[in-house]
Amino acid sequence: MSDIIFSADSHLVEPPEIWQRVEPKYRDRAPKVVPMPSGQTVPGEYYVFEELKPILVTNFIGAGHLHDAEKWNKFRPHGFEVAPKSFREPSARLDEQDADGVDGEVIFPTMGMVVLAAKDDALKAACFRAVNSYIAEYCSVDTNRLIGVGVVSLHDLDMAVQDLKDAKKMGLQGVLITGSPEGGFAASQYDRFWATAQDLEMPLTMHDLQVRGEVAFTGTRLNFFLLPMEIQAAFAEMIVGGIFDRFPRLQVVSAENDVGWLPHFVHRLDHFLTKIPMGHNIKRLPSQVVRENFWGSTQFESAMILEYAAKAAGDGRIMWGSDYPHPDSTYPNSRQWIAENSVGLPSETVAKIFGGNVTTLYNVDVQALKNRKKVAAVA
Repeated sequence: MSDIIFSADSHLVEPPEIWQRVEPKYRDRAPKVVPMPSGQTVPGEYYVFEELKPILVTNFIGAGHLHDAEKWNKFRPHGFEVAPKSFREPSARLDEQDADGVDGEVIFPTMGMVVLAAKDDALKAACFRAVNSYIAEYCSVDTNRLIGVGVVSLHDLDMAVQDLKDAKKMGLQGVLITGSPEGGFAASQYDRFWATAQDLEMPLTMHDLQVRGEVAFTGTRLNFFLLPMEIQAAFAEMIVGGIFDRFPRLQVVSAENDVGWLPHFVHRLDHFLTKIPMGHNIKRLPSQVVRENFWGSTQFESAMILEYAAKAAGDGRIMWGSDYPHPDSTYPNSRQWIAENSVGLPSETVAKIFGGNVTTLYNVDVQALKNRKKVAAVA
């Protein structure tokens, strides 16, 4: 097993009080936590926001419960009173990492992702700025073990560029963006945003829970199945649109969308761009772009799938995430899961997927993590 285990996909869950950070013009419309709203059948606290379907709070905080139906059914009809201590105390998050045998995590928002599906773009942007400030503050307790990733709306490009710059100044190390921007990824209007992300070395992430702008979390089971297809469509659009030719240092991350689809993805696109005369002007084959501009995180895929994907994308581009504190997280047994599901993989590949790649992407001080482990072992 790798010396350093680092989750490329974890989350914080935004406490209801952070929405007081939203500028006054939009504060009354920001997300709220309320007791069981009308029309809901499960008791407990719910996040409500604009036209989106209410979401039970425990759907965000029940790490490890989903794998036991009886335990999950007892846990669900509650609220933030059953949240882990780290819900509001970032120092407790470090203790939870230790308990799980994890050396660090990339921290994404939770409601920040859900807000992406709202229709009012200005309201979304205002909520995102509140989320970004909170994530930066939360992760400041240890910016080497808590890598904060914010979220930016692309509807107003002047604002988007400024919000991206502000996120960098706050100490965030990347941002989430929509998987379906207006006009499509290839629209030239977005070039200055891609240029800014490239210059600031801020990776752009497309996380699951979106189906071309819709939140799959509140939809049908079929929507969940479709999630990996969405990132394929989005990333293919970026490649064929020449974005990575114009911005060759831009880095894009697919979070929690699996990676087993990568071999067929690069095969299909390479075939399309080399065998079918469509008049494209792409300078690099998609397979090369994937190895130089793309990163994909996975949670539960087996060693066989990971090995297959690594051959197509390169084992330097695949990352594992625990998804803590969401219900299907591998917490508190992440190290056990990794040990059981990496059997047969080369040790070098294991080291990259379960820690090395993500620490490279986000410039984590790995030596500091190793030194800390040595001190802890002596103690």
